[in-house]
Amino acid sequence: LGVDACLQVLSCILLEHKVVLQSRDYNALSMSVMAFVSMIYPLEYMFPVIPLLPTCMASAEQLLLAPTPYIIGVPASFFLYKLDFKMPDDVWLVDLDTNKVIVPTNAELLPALPEPEVLELKKHLKQTLISMS
Repeated sequence: LGVDACLQVLSCILLEHKVVLQSRDYNALSMSVMAFVSMIYPLEYMFPVIPLLPTCMASAEQLLLAPTPYIIGVPASFFLYKLDFKMPDDVWLVDLDTNKVIVPTNAELLPALPEPEVLELKKHLKQTLISMS
């Protein structure tokens, strides 16, 4: 994900929205879920976190209907196997393969992060991305 998309997902997590990440790469998926959880340190995420929800688990899609916020990673093939399932209207879907954040249809705009702090955070995230590549 790019820096702006990463900040958008972080905002969703901090505002206690439901976030689902999807990818074909299971390793990248589970690592991304855990990275987002660790990025809010020293805060602690107190809601369900599932790095990789197994497609083969019976009624796995029922977890996505939970009333509480969550961060869940699902394989890209998950919804191919769950054809009858409709994603809830309040879930932010992050597609790691296309680097897109799909906003729920009824979602309000996320509030802007404070300006001096967001510039500093963007700078550090860009440096981290550069050092990783």
